[in-house]
This record gives sequence, C-alpha cells and structure tokens, in this order.
Amino acid sequence: MDAVGGRGSGLTFNFNKEMQLEIPNEFFKNKARELRKNSTLSEILLWNQLKNKKFMGLDFNRQKVINNKYIVDLYCHSLNLIIEIDGNSHDYKYDNDIERNNYLLDLGFKVIHINDLDIKTNMEEVLANIKNLILCLTTTPPASAGTPSTRRGVKVGYK
Repeated sequence: MDAVGGRGSGLTFNFNKEMQLEIPNEFFKNKARELRKNSTLSEILLWNQLKNKKFMGLDFNRQKVINNKYIVDLYCHSLNLIIEIDGNSHDYKYDNDIERNNYLLDLGFKVIHINDLDIKTNMEEVLANIKNLILCLTTTPPASAGTPSTRRGVKVGYK
C-alpha cells in the first residue's frame, strides 16, 4: 500500500475510487463547529487562500464531517478532494493517520497532506503544488503515461 509517503515536510497526494457519504450526526456537527472556532494558524492561513472560491473557482469547506467517523481539515466536493494539514499533533499518530488515510481513500476521496510549517513559511509554493495536483485530477493523460487513478501516494517535496 502506498500511503502517506513519509513524515517529512512537503505535500502528499493520494487518490482512489468513487465516494459515498453519510449525513453527519449532532455530535460530529458540534465537534466540527468547535474545530472551526479553534483553528490552528496554518488552517487559518490556508483557509484564507481557499475560501469564497478564491482558489481556481473551487468551493472548499473546512472541518467537514466524513461518515460520522472523521473530520477533515478542508474539503472540495466537486473534486472529492480532502486537504489535511499535518502539524505536531500528527507526530506520534502515524498509524492512526495511515488508517484514516486508507479509510478516506477507500471511500473514493483524493487526499492531499501538507506540512503545517510549509504553509507558514512557503504559502506560494504550497498553493502552486495544490494547483498542479488539481490539474492532474482534471486532466487525463494517455493510459501509457500512468494515469492518476493508477498511482497512489505521490509525494511532492519542497526545495
């Protein structure tokens, strides 16, 4: 299984098959609301770049409940795309992160992981990499080139 692709700085992109969602229950709705009110600096910085269709005209939501099991940082419904910001809280939860990531992939989501330090120090490159990955999603190269649907865990690093 090609999963998160390492714990270093950078951005990781994962994708799989079709998606299904359940309606959030009250517990998860309230938890997501609480997380939105207590966002990290990196979440706020990236959200300010993505909200109100400012980024590529795409509509993103933050702290989205997924099947009453997980709450993801950022979500774009039109692309079935999840963006997760990985900070210090993920340092000792690697196995949980792999399980969560695999669950989301199995539901058909595409998942991008971004290190929170990169957001704080190199937003321009973070946005360029997200844009390039989204363009890969919306452009289908010839089958011989290895389409996105045949690759998982592609990691885009920073210089």
